[in-house]
Amino acid sequence: MRLQIFFLLALVSSLPAHAEGEGEELLNGSADVLGAFYADNSRANAIYAVGANAATKRIFTGNGQATSLGLGYNRKHIRFEDPSTVFNEQLAGDAKLLQEAYSLNLDQGLAVGTDVGLFAGHVTSRLGKSRWLGARFAQWWREETLQTSVSFRKTTSTQKSVVVYDDDTRQVRLPESLQGENFNLGVRHLTTPTTILIGSYSYTQRSDRPAAQAYSGQVRQFISLTESALFVSLSHYENVGEIKPVSDYGAVVANAVKTEWHQRLSPVHPALEIASLSFAYRYYTEVEDPRGTTAANNELKSDWFYTMLRVRTDAHKALIDASSEVYLFTGRYTNTQPNSGTLVGAGCRQVF
Repeated sequence: MRLQIFFLLALVSSLPAHAEGEGEELLNGSADVLGAFYADNSRANAIYAVGANAATKRIFTGNGQATSLGLGYNRKHIRFEDPSTVFNEQLAGDAKLLQEAYSLNLDQGLAVGTDVGLFAGHVTSRLGKSRWLGARFAQWWREETLQTSVSFRKTTSTQKSVVVYDDDTRQVRLPESLQGENFNLGVRHLTTPTTILIGSYSYTQRSDRPAAQAYSGQVRQFISLTESALFVSLSHYENVGEIKPVSDYGAVVANAVKTEWHQRLSPVHPALEIASLSFAYRYYTEVEDPRGTTAANNELKSDWFYTMLRVRTDAHKALIDASSEVYLFTGRYTNTQPNSGTLVGAGCRQVF
């Protein structure tokens, strides 16, 4: 279940990061506002987020040397309905929690097809704090049809140290401080004018857990005839090895498959040219062995459905060179615990 935590902002990550400005433009960017509510049998979350991204060619004027800066903030109000043993100890009887997160991204183009970047973030609540700092590098090859990228991130966290007992009364003491590193390798191939292949590999080390590895692959197929796109992705995660009595869950192996259908509505009626609709389904399985070195015992399966409607408007483009987009989304989550939850939300994007 710990790997099934839902990150709401991932829904918006499929939207364009910033305006696709002309080569002569010296500044473009976007601003986002989002609000959502999610509730299931164990908790209720109210989430608010804002973000901004700007790219400029005023600092360096060479080809491909644009500079971009992104800032983000999100605020999450959580009310626990049925907290776990660990959360019960850490919350000390108060079932309400406020969590705030900040993020910073700085990217610099070195030449056409070559980019470097730095990113940082900070999450805080009364249960603890977490900070991370990382760097990335991306390079296009073969006439800009193949992109490779690497990134490294270092994370430091603090939390309330509590003592809990697992199912066989073994004592588990959660540490006050945690350290971790993550390495990620990605590849993207523009196979045909309508097909994109994406793959990634991730390796993570944490001071309280054995090393974890994750693999993922995705196919994006664009269909010109119907003005639509089909995304299919597979992912695998494994975090197995010796589990010391400083972690409240065991060895884990997880798999997921996700499909998405994105549809422009202009084929339905010309008046709907400004709108698009997307549907997605994700199936997830997780097997946990509380004490073994291979995952074999507790099994969790879950389904996640969501849909998003996006409407673009250029009503004020005559006054300023900008456009807006409004999106509405809803989702439904169920698992075999059993647990079920519902998501509703809305957001808007201003592109300039």
